[in-house]
Amino acid sequence: MPNPSRFMTMPRILAGLAVALVLSLFAGNAHARDMVEYGRYLGVRLQMWEESYDVLDKIISGGSAEEKARARRNKAEVMKAEADYIFSQDQDESGRTARYGKALAEFGDPEDAAGVVAKGVMQLDLAMGLRRTDPTTARQYCDDAIKMLNDKRVYLDEKVRYENQSEWEKVYPDYSRMFFHFCRGYYVKGMCFEAGSPDREANFKLCERNIDEFQFSLDYPTEELVLTYPLLGDIELARGHPEAAVSQFTGCISFLQGEAATEYLGRLALEHGYLRAAELLTTELDFDPRNLEKCVDLYAEAFGKYGQISELNFYFKRFQLYRISALIKLGDEAKVRGAIDLLFKLAADRDITFRRQALVVLSDIATRDSLDNELRFKCAGIVYSELDSNPVSVILKNIQAYQSLIAACRDVKTFETYAP
Repeated sequence: MPNPSRFMTMPRILAGLAVALVLSLFAGNAHARDMVEYGRYLGVRLQMWEESYDVLDKIISGGSAEEKARARRNKAEVMKAEADYIFSQDQDESGRTARYGKALAEFGDPEDAAGVVAKGVMQLDLAMGLRRTDPTTARQYCDDAIKMLNDKRVYLDEKVRYENQSEWEKVYPDYSRMFFHFCRGYYVKGMCFEAGSPDREANFKLCERNIDEFQFSLDYPTEELVLTYPLLGDIELARGHPEAAVSQFTGCISFLQGEAATEYLGRLALEHGYLRAAELLTTELDFDPRNLEKCVDLYAEAFGKYGQISELNFYFKRFQLYRISALIKLGDEAKVRGAIDLLFKLAADRDITFRRQALVVLSDIATRDSLDNELRFKCAGIVYSELDSNPVSVILKNIQAYQSLIAACRDVKTFETYAP
């Protein structure tokens, strides 16, 4: 039965129509539909928890062994999503932790490689979410994930890799994911300790050491090999070394540089390399004009290689924000006005997430004392007009900008013209 608290404002019949609509989105032939993924879709995407559990439980009780394993993984994911949803309503930390435990219990003790990876990834994701509010539980999740992933990895290395080549080729993608998240486990565990503590640094070093082994253990490159660069960058950020982090993110770009331009590789390069580097170059490292110039150059480089791939437009819109921010902070009057006009257009984008990112850049510009006050007031005004949708950090930055601007007003006319 549907959860009545979720359908308080929607008649029951509409819930049934929603299910019928989702069914129509899948292949017309019922036998062609992947009901395991359908069950996940109902829960994770539509938040129809009970309907999702009904679909997945039927597969768990009567499907093939492979279907049962996948259904259990998906049900655990739905249970985690429901736990997060309930927590967003009641803010009960202990209740959320208990629900997380039930979600993990749904996995049981998986023996298949895909199941081990899925459970390990969930444990690490939960640990990252709990690292500040419940670090003891978070560290236990890390220890459990690290042991489980490593045990299976060692088994595959010793019993499958050289003794059963056909099976090894089947499990190789999961082996790569397993080894990567085994390494990542030490990073997540390190994040569960206080910044600068010996325990944090010891776990970071274990992560780095295992990444070295991982890189040499692969038969051929995988996506996880690419992801080691941003992982190492995150470690440097946690150490307080943004310059070193940028080097790791640009290392990801260099690793992919010699490959042909495709949507898949472009997404990896932009999401894990270019955008991560550009964010730091235009925020924490924006005190050096060379870093701002580097951001502009990176945009030109990325657009030259991947700019014609329409599926990557979303990433380039985000990248454009950092490029505009860099141009404005460089203070080239010939470019600033055009950049600002483009930024105002981006701040009105229909995508709420992207629009918020544009407002973050505008609020950052508004705090710049070196820029024209009229321009700064205009930027702050646009951010102020979106007050209801801005996060607290942007609101605080905008308040800081207004304080600086009001102090800069040298006469009443200027204040009355531009001040809020």
